[in-house]
Amino acid sequence: MSSLYQEIFGSLPPEFLDRPAITDDHRTVSYRELRALINNVAHNLHDAGFRQGDVLGLCLPNSIEFAAFFHGALRAGCVISPFHPASQPHDRDYQLQCAQAQQLFDASSVSDFLSPPAPGRPPLSFPLIKDTDLAVIPFSSGTTDARPRGVKLHHGNLVANIRQTLPCMKNLGLQPSWTMLAPLPFSHIYGLTVELNMALAHGNHILTMERFSLSFLGELAERYQAKWLSVAPPILLALRSALHSSSQTEVLAQFKSLEVVLSGAAPLDGHLAADISKKLNAQVVQGYGLTEASPVTHVSLPHQEDPASAGVPVADTEVKVTDPHQPNRLVPPGELGEMWVRGPQVMSGYINGGGVDPEGWLATGDIVKVDEHGFTWIIDRAKELIFYHGYQVPPAELEAVMLSHPGVAAAAATSGYDSQGQEFPRAFVVRADNPQGKALTENDVISWVASRVTPYKKVRQVDFVDHIPVSASGKILRRLLRDKP
Repeated sequence: MSSLYQEIFGSLPPEFLDRPAITDDHRTVSYRELRALINNVAHNLHDAGFRQGDVLGLCLPNSIEFAAFFHGALRAGCVISPFHPASQPHDRDYQLQCAQAQQLFDASSVSDFLSPPAPGRPPLSFPLIKDTDLAVIPFSSGTTDARPRGVKLHHGNLVANIRQTLPCMKNLGLQPSWTMLAPLPFSHIYGLTVELNMALAHGNHILTMERFSLSFLGELAERYQAKWLSVAPPILLALRSALHSSSQTEVLAQFKSLEVVLSGAAPLDGHLAADISKKLNAQVVQGYGLTEASPVTHVSLPHQEDPASAGVPVADTEVKVTDPHQPNRLVPPGELGEMWVRGPQVMSGYINGGGVDPEGWLATGDIVKVDEHGFTWIIDRAKELIFYHGYQVPPAELEAVMLSHPGVAAAAATSGYDSQGQEFPRAFVVRADNPQGKALTENDVISWVASRVTPYKKVRQVDFVDHIPVSASGKILRRLLRDKP
C-alpha cells in the first residue's frame, strides 16, 4: 500500500493536471498548481529543519493553504495533528503537548512555506514513506474522559479508507467531472477524508469555504453547478428551513443541480432525508464512521428503502454486535447491542495506549441494530457523548469547567434537544450555599463555560436542581437527567 501522497497524486492522469482542484473563498488552483504548492511546502519544511516523524500542529480554516500544507507536510514525512480554527488556547496547548508537536502552524506562519524554494537549491530527495508510518493525530473524545485522546492514524489507514469509500461513492453516481461542495471543516476527520482526500483521489473539483454560510453555499452550488454535497444533519435542517421559506424558489434554483447529498458525523433523521430528497430530486444518503476508523465504516446503498439506516459496511470491514452487559456474547440480527468494527482503516491505538483489543477490534460505544442483510441503524450512544452539530462534546469536560465556578456545588452535563430534535449541551447545576451560589444565574453559568471551551462545546441551557443523581459508586446517572423536560 502506498503513502497518502502517492495514492492521490502519484498516479494522477495527465489530463487531470489542468483541471480545477480546489476553489476556496478567494481563488481556484488546478491539480498541477496544488501539486507544486505541496512540493514547495515539503522542501521548505525540510530546509527549516523538520524531519521525518516530526509532529506539526495545523490550525487553519478550509482553504487551499490547508490542503497544500497538510499534504506537503506528509510528503516530507512529517505527521499532522489538526486543530479546529475556533479552538481555545488551553485546548491547543493540551493537544500540542499530548501529540508532542514540534510547532503549531496557523494562518500567520503557513504562507512562507507555500513559496517556491530558493533558486539554485539542490532538489530534495523525499523520504521513503511506508504504509505503517504515522500520518495524522486527530483528537477524539473516544471515551467519556474529560479530555480528548490522540488517535494514531497511519498512511495505510487513510489510503485504505479512500479505497474502501470511493467505490461506494461511485456506486451512488459520483463521477470525476462532478463538482463537490465541502462546507465541513477539513480539521475534522470526516471533512479530511471524504471532502478533501477522497475527492482529490478521484479528480473532482472541491468547493469549500472558511466559514459555513448557507447563502454562500447556495451561490457556489449555482455558480459551479455542483453535483455532490457533503454535510452534517444541522446543515440539512437549515437547508430544509430555507426550502420551506418565502425564498424557497430562489433556494431551489441554487441547489437544483445536486445529484447526491451525503450526511455524516451524526445520525440522520429519515423524515428529514426524505423531505430534502423530494424537494431537490436528489439522493440523500448517510454514512457512519468515527475518528478511530479514519473515519468511514458504513455507507448507504443507492436508493435504499430506509434513509435512516447508515447502510452497510464498506469493503474489508468486519462488524460484530455484542451484548453491552456481556461483551463475549454476540447478539442475533435485529437485537440491540454494541457495535465493534475491524478493518484496515482502524487506528493502531491512542497515543497513550489502548483503543483496540489484541485481535484488532474497536468498540464503537454505539448501540445499534443490524438486520440479516447487514443494514445498520444507530440507536444510541453508550459513550454518553453529546453531539452538537456533528462535534463530540464530552460531558465530563463541561462538568469540570462548571465545578470550577465558586457558586457551583455540583454539576452534570448531558444532551438537550431543541424543537427540531437536534442535540445540544445541556447542564444541570446545584447552587453552592454561599453568596456566589445564591446569586448564580443561567447566564452566569453559560458565560463561565463559554469563556473556557471551544465554541461548539458551549452549554446552551442550564437547569438548577436540588441534587445530581449518582449511583452507589458515585457515577452521575445522566440518563435520569436526559429525560427531564
